[in-house]
Amino acid sequence: MVAMFKPPARDSTYKLKTAAKIGAMDTPSLLSPLGVATLIGVSRTTAIKLIEQGSIPAFNVGSGPSKPRYRIRSQDVQDFISSRSNSFKRPV
Repeated sequence: MVAMFKPPARDSTYKLKTAAKIGAMDTPSLLSPLGVATLIGVSRTTAIKLIEQGSIPAFNVGSGPSKPRYRIRSQDVQDFISSRSNSFKRPV
């Protein structure tokens, strides 16, 4: 009988831990919408909406506007995160 590999169970903080690892390690210079979603803690759909609204700058490497394939610079995501965190701070 061959022992089957069973991956460890994922707890509820898996995405946050993964995002922290990505942020702490060398983040790729270009991210997909899924990579952006993981970093900022939203769904892929929400990340695409933020891109299409212009909140996060991106460029299309796909075949055109009908089938976009977005790529986002990691610095733009970091700028987005810092701008959002600054807007929620209370005045002293």
